[in-house]
Amino acid sequence: MRRLLPLIILCSIVSCSSGPRNTTCPCKENGDGKPRAGDREEPASTPPRAGDADPGLPPDPEKPAEPQKPADGERPADGERPADGERPAEIPGPAVTLYDDDAQVPTALAPMSQKIRSQFESGTLPVAFSSALSRLAAHLQVYQGKALAPSSLLELASEWGIASPWVLQNYMISQGYDADFLANWIAKNLSTYRSQHGISHFGFSVSKRPDGADVVVLLMQRRRFTHSAFARWVEPGNHVTVSGGMEKGVASLEVLVTSPDHSISRMPVKLTADGSFTVKLDFCNTAANKGHYSVELMGKDGQGPFVAALFPVGCGREFAKKPANVQLQAPAQDIAIDQFEKDVMARVNAYRTKLNLKPFADQVKLGKAARIHSDEMCAQKKIYHISPTTGTPLDRVKRTGLDPQLVAENVAMGPTPEEVVTAWIKSEGHRLNMQHAKGTHAAIGVCKGTYGTDTVLYYVTLLIASF
Repeated sequence: MRRLLPLIILCSIVSCSSGPRNTTCPCKENGDGKPRAGDREEPASTPPRAGDADPGLPPDPEKPAEPQKPADGERPADGERPADGERPAEIPGPAVTLYDDDAQVPTALAPMSQKIRSQFESGTLPVAFSSALSRLAAHLQVYQGKALAPSSLLELASEWGIASPWVLQNYMISQGYDADFLANWIAKNLSTYRSQHGISHFGFSVSKRPDGADVVVLLMQRRRFTHSAFARWVEPGNHVTVSGGMEKGVASLEVLVTSPDHSISRMPVKLTADGSFTVKLDFCNTAANKGHYSVELMGKDGQGPFVAALFPVGCGREFAKKPANVQLQAPAQDIAIDQFEKDVMARVNAYRTKLNLKPFADQVKLGKAARIHSDEMCAQKKIYHISPTTGTPLDRVKRTGLDPQLVAENVAMGPTPEEVVTAWIKSEGHRLNMQHAKGTHAAIGVCKGTYGTDTVLYYVTLLIASF
């Protein structure tokens, strides 16, 4: 039996020493954080710990029963590992015209869904079923148990009408296990990851490979906003309206839009007392504006900014679909901390060089502050900007004795330097920080954490400053 957990998460923030404390500068320079996936982990067999529950979540559900053992002499079969850099053949995606989802379980999944439900003493699922995630999971069966790189899965998710960013993807390849065992494996993952990561939605598929092995694809997300259906593309002269609601505790919201010419615009979004909002995207008002647009909804709560939504919208029918650049997830790597830091910084500066921006200069004290924050996130097993012990990024930098004019911060949790920087580049807020024209110095802080027995994840902090 093999299970893969590709995972990655990010956040970004900007603070001006001359501006209001703990706020984001209104000048075009901010970022935020999110999640992704890309590592390996043993099957979840330990119960969730109560102390891991996120604030504001209801109590954890009952723990599922112990799995039924396979018959004597039956052994799980190992799945194949994708080779580094392996790229699968392009597989057509769906003709989905809306960003939309529902909790209706299709007939084909109903028996397994009931078995999963029966694993909990209450007889109810701890998280919401997602038909969109399940359709995507069924599509991923074409890769026969090979996990996709997190950034590739992000692109595919939007093609299936999923606007919330980052998907936890778990796979199990097995022979000799019955449906009850597979259902228990899914149930234990739902219980554990709801407790540890606050997941709110899941989808799954089960299929057999030609060799007779069962392939279970389990997809999970923590969605921090809900929305009514809206278009993935419109013809010129029309606009896209996104109406929804943010989770409790979100203080502010803004929308960032990347145009075909790579320029980024941003505007605040008004939240009502109950967290609901409506934003009108009118970038497709004329035929001259045809092309692919990327939209990011960035919320802010007590721990700083976070990415609530990240999705493309086409202006013009010919831009209804933006082909995904599908890459398989490379095997987890055990990289020395100093090498990881150097690699991330080299990639960040290479990105700036492509934009004809001066590379960031190194700053030793910034590096110290970045490592302290990464160590703290590593211990907490989550990423954030505002710490109850060290404060904001600006607080942390000033504590080193530096007196910056501006501080920006990107954070991430991921398996490799390439995946971390790729995720930052895909996010409007993180990208703005990396291409900050006023930024002069930067440093990377990394802490290596583990999940299970063989999953390696790195907690990464990028601190940018100007003096």
